[in-house]
Amino acid sequence: MFNVGTIVRLRRLELGLTQSKVCGKKISVTTLSRLEKNGQLPNKHNFEYIIDRLGIFSQKYSYLLSYEDKEVYDLRYTLESAYNKGDYKATAEILTKLKTLPNALEHGVFLTIAETLLLLQDTSVPNETKLTKAQNTVDTFCKDFSPNKIAKTLLMKKELMMLVALATAHYKVDDKQTALNILNELIAYINKNIEDKGNIAPIYARIMLCLSAYYIDECDYTKALYFCEDGLKMCIANDCGMIYFDKLLFNKARILFSQNQEDQANACLKQAYYSALSLGERADCFIAKINSYAKERSLVI
Repeated sequence: MFNVGTIVRLRRLELGLTQSKVCGKKISVTTLSRLEKNGQLPNKHNFEYIIDRLGIFSQKYSYLLSYEDKEVYDLRYTLESAYNKGDYKATAEILTKLKTLPNALEHGVFLTIAETLLLLQDTSVPNETKLTKAQNTVDTFCKDFSPNKIAKTLLMKKELMMLVALATAHYKVDDKQTALNILNELIAYINKNIEDKGNIAPIYARIMLCLSAYYIDECDYTKALYFCEDGLKMCIANDCGMIYFDKLLFNKARILFSQNQEDQANACLKQAYYSALSLGERADCFIAKINSYAKERSLVI
């Protein structure tokens, strides 16, 4: 039977990573070496760091932790899944439950990031307030943050999610250049450090969605279409959540309309619309956006 050390060692060798590469600056090579030789069990902080670095889903091996820690990690995974699928109501309910667990406070950064991600989806909160909150949250794990520091930072999934949200917050207050800088740095980081993008598929799809929207606004339809197609491929190959697939289709429709490819554009728009209908109330705002766009163009969906 495999134990945690064997699992970690085999995954590291599968990815072709040295122990030093996995450790970065957060844990020592000695600690990882002892773990791989099954000489010691990781504490929950090292466990979280190592599995994120190796692209291992925490819920898959959470049985290696104590019952209390396993419960927290299982809820964390469920929360991330709900958020990445655009089900913010379920995300809020899971977060409320997570906070009630006795050892939840030990996951303070995760809780802070989750709260911020939900705040950014609240349409009643001013965009300037959202940006301030997002920036403050980022500063909890990356002091004096700037986009050009991303490449020098060791990021885990929750932090990637937060940085995408920060870019979106900048975009909503019309600071589009900062948003673009953050997104481009994230793509460079992912391409350099993450071998299996399937492990962060929803985050990657969200980045492609943001970039496609940016270049549509800039009327650079060649770049916008590239990011749309890349995001759609990621959604098709992985379970990214239909909301991202539908929004990318909508952006593709907008691009095709701008290029006078009416038939293809109409097909994408209708597919996005009817697919979004199946998502229920969590897609209401998006459906209203499609309807408004169709009305402006005198289209019948």
